[in-house]
Amino acid sequence: MKTQLRRAGILLLFGLLVLALLKFQGKIFRGEHPIHAVPELPILPEGAQTTVARNQVLPESRVYPGFVEAVDAAQISSRVMATVLEVRAREGDSVEVGTALVVLDDKAARNRLAQAQANLQTADAQALQAKLAFERAQRLREAEAVTVQEWESARANADATKAMRDQASDAVAEAETALDWYTLRAPFAGEVLRRDVDPGDLASPGLPLLQVYQKDHLRFAVAVPEGLVAQLEVGQALDLTFPKGSIVAKLTRILPSADPRTGTVTLHLSLAPNADLLPGVLGRLQVAVGERKTLVLPVAAVSHVGQIERVQVVREGHLVPVTIRSGKRHNGLIEILSGLTDGEEVWIP
Repeated sequence: MKTQLRRAGILLLFGLLVLALLKFQGKIFRGEHPIHAVPELPILPEGAQTTVARNQVLPESRVYPGFVEAVDAAQISSRVMATVLEVRAREGDSVEVGTALVVLDDKAARNRLAQAQANLQTADAQALQAKLAFERAQRLREAEAVTVQEWESARANADATKAMRDQASDAVAEAETALDWYTLRAPFAGEVLRRDVDPGDLASPGLPLLQVYQKDHLRFAVAVPEGLVAQLEVGQALDLTFPKGSIVAKLTRILPSADPRTGTVTLHLSLAPNADLLPGVLGRLQVAVGERKTLVLPVAAVSHVGQIERVQVVREGHLVPVTIRSGKRHNGLIEILSGLTDGEEVWIP
């Protein structure tokens, strides 16, 4: 009897231990959370504006990036090697024709000019002396007081000294011209596009120092596939889009050769003077290539929550939020790539 009671006590303790363990693990006697009712969808407000998603035929187009560039921009470079003393213009500065832009060290050129001028003075004196001697010999010959040989010698000396004087004069003119090379001037009225030099730099022949362009001489350059060229012709009006708006530009040139690496041909479009268009500005050429059918909605019907696009679809008088994926925009309409079907009614907030 005692043995049975001891066994029963052990079994009771073991059962209580198992229950405690299950309770601790939350597998029994666990409190259930109350089930909340799902809130009803909002009702379409009285007089609310709605629209219907419809399939429409829209023009199919392709977009190609390009850049604004200056037409015939002038590269200002030196004809001589010399140290830069002054740079009188920076990027964006307006300059007039003949404005001094860069001043080079012309000490050596001035010394050459001074030497040439001194040589000219010497040649002038020698030529004058020889001229007077020849004139005297001419008078003596008429009086038959000198021999023919003496007269010819005087004439030859006069001619030689005159030639030396002309040569010295040409050397002065050349030195004066060379001296002008040490002041680089604007070839036309325009604006400084780029500056690549500072005082103290060494200017070398052919090395660009500044670039000047005319603000009313700009074009748009863009590369397009060879297959598209057949649809284009010079004089055609095309749509260009820039960060600050869109314009219509005229196609002025189709370059005759294609790039063998990319299979593209470069187009040039003329640009009217515009304060927002500067060389290097990125733009996009849009070319119509056909038509396509797509689902569209007014842009105002689409709302954004972060990167998520949503619309409120009207179903049985209630507003149901639906996540969509949109595409291009066309005159107040936006393409709906997924999330809606043709004929669904959408609320416009």
